Amino acid sequence: MLRIRGFLNAAVLVVGLMTTTLAGGLQQEMPPPQEGQAPDGVLPNEPVKPPRVVGQARTPEEWEAWQLVERSTRLAEKAGLAESFLQNYPDSGLTANAHYIIARNFYQLGDMENFVVHAEEALEELPDSPDLLAQLGFFYAESGQAAQAIDRATRSLEMIDQVRKPAGVSANQWVDQLYQLEADANYALGRAYLSRVSRTENRTEDLNLRTSIEYLQSALRYDPRHDYACFRLGFAERNSNNAGGALMAYGRAVAIGGVASQPAQGQLEDVLSVVKEAMPDSEWAEKSVQEIITQASVELEESMVANQQEKAQLIQELQQQEMQQQMPQGKPSGDLPAVPDPPTGGPSEEA
Repeated sequence: MLRIRGFLNAAVLVVGLMTTTLAGGLQQEMPPPQEGQAPDGVLPNEPVKPPRVVGQARTPEEWEAWQLVERSTRLAEKAGLAESFLQNYPDSGLTANAHYIIARNFYQLGDMENFVVHAEEALEELPDSPDLLAQLGFFYAESGQAAQAIDRATRSLEMIDQVRKPAGVSANQWVDQLYQLEADANYALGRAYLSRVSRTENRTEDLNLRTSIEYLQSALRYDPRHDYACFRLGFAERNSNNAGGALMAYGRAVAIGGVASQPAQGQLEDVLSVVKEAMPDSEWAEKSVQEIITQASVELEESMVANQQEKAQLIQELQQQEMQQQMPQGKPSGDLPAVPDPPTGGPSEEA
């Protein structure tokens, strides 16, 4: 495994802004619950709890305890309060929300074992959480659990297509978050299918290999600087006998300069030496390692420009939608305003 922590540092910034819609409404305003009326045969001073409803507190005391969690602004403190909440109210309708917060904290700390436990617990009642699903997809893919990775990452992509931007998040922030999740979920799928590629000599025709390449390329569309996707794509292209694709993928990983840069450099040098020996007439055989990295850097810049243009278009569409929603919905009168006669004294039509 090349990285866990590097992925965490990038992805946790995305998760923090997505609580409102992606986690079942953790920050949603909710009125305090009312105590139920005591049924016949029960003394009035013995309040009756309402039935458990996912996403809701059952008693005013429980609601107040959850507000402490909500008001906290630091994730570590928030997670500690969520753990206390679980201990005090284990049958609350908000237990999944508490698991979600605790999972986020463990993810940021790099404690993947505890992250998985709480993330899966949260998904039991908050299945529409694309951030947790994408992160689990990454973990399972890197852990060699391809079936789980494909399931979680596929569900994440399905949910991303359905979520709507909350009012408290700017269009720029929202698009950045969605693109990062798209990149990470596609990477998880590419990595998972890559682990399923046959070890035989006929692997170039393996459907898993072609599928892996497609997902890894999609990951780089949404995040051109996803160095892990570059590194895995280099490996996939090398196994499909696409020397040029492998060299450029490894070259981009080196140009990005992330945690995959050093192993990518080694792979780049190895592939190029094979090309020079086995394909001496190839255009790639004439290039040096540095020339390939420079060429990959140019392509990286071009893909980043295309990525920004695509995001800018989506941001503009979201802003236009918001403006239309904010416009007053008054009924037009139907009468056109009077058009005044043109002023006199101007030049004649013949002039």
